Amino acid sequence: MSIKGFFISIVPLCTLLLSGCKTTMYTYSLAEKGENMDVFFDKGVETITSSGEYSNVTLVVDPGTCRLGLVIDNTGADRIDFDPQKDIQVTAVNAKGVPMAFNVVNPDVYVSKVVARQNFAIAMQQLSSNLNAANAGYSSTVTTGSAVGSGGYAIGSSVSTSYNATAVAQMQAQNDAVAEQKRTQVQQEAKAASDGMLRKSTIFHQNGIKGFVYLGMPGSVLIADEFDVKITCGDDVHEFHFLANKIQQ
Repeated sequence: MSIKGFFISIVPLCTLLLSGCKTTMYTYSLAEKGENMDVFFDKGVETITSSGEYSNVTLVVDPGTCRLGLVIDNTGADRIDFDPQKDIQVTAVNAKGVPMAFNVVNPDVYVSKVVARQNFAIAMQQLSSNLNAANAGYSSTVTTGSAVGSGGYAIGSSVSTSYNATAVAQMQAQNDAVAEQKRTQVQQEAKAASDGMLRKSTIFHQNGIKGFVYLGMPGSVLIADEFDVKITCGDDVHEFHFLANKIQQ
């Protein structure tokens, strides 16, 4: 299967960890190329291919978003039943040497979390805009008058407040329409993301699949000194070991 252009959207292969005024940038590279591996770069993106007896796996890792980009080809005679949540295992070691295990997140669960987070932000913005519109509906008028009487000259003023409910309703309706448009866009983007995520698949002879998986919920990052990716494709096991390069900025 062609992979050109597919992995470009996976970049960058880094994540930023802020600490005080310093920034530590983590980049990751394959620790050692195995006997049946090849490594090439496309616009600076490290892409690794692993050839097994019955399958080939092409892998790009984006720890900044806990995402793996994959192309899996079945080169054997038998079909391969591939389940990302069972057949992809990732273990990492943090700076203190503590091992951590990551599981592939169910695509439907991941997308629902993304939609929920974005819809919450839209709702808060909508509430704020409607409150501002409601406050803007008030207007005050100051009336000043004077009079001359037997006691002398007097000046007085009065303040009257009015509320333009029609204008407020129009502004709030516009805000609601904008919010609904944003929610629709979120749903469309979520569907597009979901369509690109790998799901349980049967890969027949001389066929393949491509897509990506997430190892954490939205906002999760992978910051580790090293980590391993193990991908099982039928009778083949493809293993990758990555090391971190830390750059202080």
